[in-house]
Formats: sequence, structure tokens, C-alpha cells
Amino acid sequence: MEDRYVIELARPDGILDVPVRMPTADEWVTFLKANKTVRQSLGRGRSVQETRSCGPEALLLYGAIRQGGAPDLDEFEALELVSALGDARIGEVEREAGRLAVEVTTRAGRQRVEARIPTARERHEYRTSALRVLHLKNGQEYRPNPRAAVELLAAIAPDVSLMVPAAVLVASAFMQELESRDEIEQDPF
Repeated sequence: MEDRYVIELARPDGILDVPVRMPTADEWVTFLKANKTVRQSLGRGRSVQETRSCGPEALLLYGAIRQGGAPDLDEFEALELVSALGDARIGEVEREAGRLAVEVTTRAGRQRVEARIPTARERHEYRTSALRVLHLKNGQEYRPNPRAAVELLAAIAPDVSLMVPAAVLVASAFMQELESRDEIEQDPF
């Protein structure tokens, strides 16, 4: 991966080029864990769901990854920058002969990820640790655990190096593929 990236941000006076480095795995995990969703019961079968803004965390992350000459940003600009830096796209998951594969496109380029199929234990550990649900007095709080995806990929594709947001997408796509195939294979009709 490159050491330095330039992200373009729009400002009223024109486009601003912002030089940054890619966050480390620990920096990504800290930022992504701050993304919490709260679902609150309103009674009578109704609820409201809110996703907490990660603006302050994005500003802290930006402070850690900014490179020489990078301007000061507000939390909204920092959030847009971090989102752009972490943008990842995946193709369709392929499953053949006990292996999974997917193509991932990130700012660092395009990469094909090939992995063995996770064991039943690895699948169970991922499912039980990828999302933490806290039961509140009148609702629930959902907290993602991106490290679960990183650990799963380290086990099933040890030679692959992905930034954490891409690892979360790949692990989720692999698990969805496995679960959808399991449902089809178990369907008696």
C-alpha cells in the first residue's frame, strides 16, 4: 500500500487536496467501534433507530493520519475524508472446491482475496463477536466489532493484507455466501 494518499474535499472556495496516510489496523478498529446504533422502543410496537455521528472520532483519526501540509478540518470534513479513505467495493463471491474468492477494490488498488472455507468454530466465533448488542432500559444499542472480521480473515486467508473496512466487507460477504448456500442445501423442497 502507498504511504501517502491525497483526498479531495469540496469547500465553498474550491476543491481542497488533503494529504493523509492510511490508518493502521488499530486506528481503523477504534474509529469503526465508535459507530453505534441505538434502537429505542417507543411502545405499542414502535421504535426509533439512531446512528451516532462519528465526527469527533473522525477528527481524532484525521489528526493522527494527516501528512505535512494538511489543513485543519472540521468534524464533518474529517468524517467525509475518513469515509472516502475507507471506501471499499467487493465483487461477487465465488465458491469452488472448498475455497472462497472475491475481488476487492480500495484506494490502494484492486486485489483478489482467496480463502479457505472457515471451520464451524470460526464461523460461530465470528457470528457471536462481530456485533455486540446491549439491552438498554427502553431499547438496544448495537456496537460493531471490526476486529472479528480481521481475526477471521487472518485465520482463513493468512497471506492477505486488507485495510480494516475492506476486511469487514469481505468477511461479511463470505459469511453471507456460506449461509445462503447452507440454506439452499438444507431446503427439502
